[in-house]
Amino acid sequence: MNLSERPQAGRNLAVDTMRLIAIFCVICLHTEPFNPDHLGYGWRGWQILYVYITTACRFAVPFFFSISGYYWGRKIRGGQNPAAVSLAMFQRIGMVFAVWSAFFLGIDGLKPVVARLFPWFPGAQSFAASSLAQPPLQLLFEGTAHHLWFLPALLCALAVCWFFVAFRQDRLLLPAGIALFVLAVLGRAYAQTAIGFSPRFFGAPFDPRDGPFFSTLFFATGYLLSAHPPRPQWRRWGMFLLAAGFILHRTEIVLIHALFHAPPVRVIHQDFVFGTYAMGLGATMLALAAPSWLSRPTLARWGRCTLGIYCIHPLFVHQQILCRLHSTVAEVLYPAAVLLLSLLAVWPLSRLRWTRPLVL
Repeated sequence: MNLSERPQAGRNLAVDTMRLIAIFCVICLHTEPFNPDHLGYGWRGWQILYVYITTACRFAVPFFFSISGYYWGRKIRGGQNPAAVSLAMFQRIGMVFAVWSAFFLGIDGLKPVVARLFPWFPGAQSFAASSLAQPPLQLLFEGTAHHLWFLPALLCALAVCWFFVAFRQDRLLLPAGIALFVLAVLGRAYAQTAIGFSPRFFGAPFDPRDGPFFSTLFFATGYLLSAHPPRPQWRRWGMFLLAAGFILHRTEIVLIHALFHAPPVRVIHQDFVFGTYAMGLGATMLALAAPSWLSRPTLARWGRCTLGIYCIHPLFVHQQILCRLHSTVAEVLYPAAVLLLSLLAVWPLSRLRWTRPLVL
């Protein structure tokens, strides 16, 4: 997913392929394959596999932020006016966020009707019980569907980076991003430890994943990478950082609970820690280096639809189905089915002039 780049000739196929891999990882995070709760029996191996899959998928959203920052930087370094580029990106992200928020608002309004018409559907009652009432701050940073938080966060990162670039203070971008990222990690993964805190905004709880706190460092990293042409060595460094980030991310979560005695939480809630940065940077460098094994034209073509897939895929994610099937085969096939159904839903939208900007 990249809202700073329009479809064009001469695209980096490896970047588009990585986008497809990353959106599949996002779907895996939301479908939670091999979650022991789905399988109905508590073999320790499923828990381990679930944890490793979830950890491995954590590079996806950081990659999306970084690659957006990279192409934003390429336009500016290519001579385009920073204000014009940034305002165009602001306008597009805002439009996508507003339209998809309106879409999910309409879907929420239909939920009670669906529950009455299809009471046999798994999870129909919980589907109907979903409430539209959200705190104003949450509505601002997440819209009407939780997964849309990515879009306002990208807007915030763009605003911060544009501010520093406009005043020719590029050297302060990384320190600012690091400071915001540290606050985000301490206010989320470390919130219930001696060194963490529970963020509040005007007295209301605030999720530091939202806004500029998590996104700015990755977007700024992409912008700084745009100052350098991709090199063959980036492939090796990208693979190394991905592997190191995986190990650091998982080790850090274990240490949080072992050393700081934080209360146990579901692994799905530990979506980023300090080690996550290496995973996002590694995936970005690997994709930009464009190794031949990652440059697949067919996969790259599908990868251009990741914005639409990201926005629409929650319609096809129903955890209750997996909980009723109790099948290891379903755990493998269900995320792929969600990806395929999302792609089929997005494809006709990508063919229409009015809806194309909402999915590509």
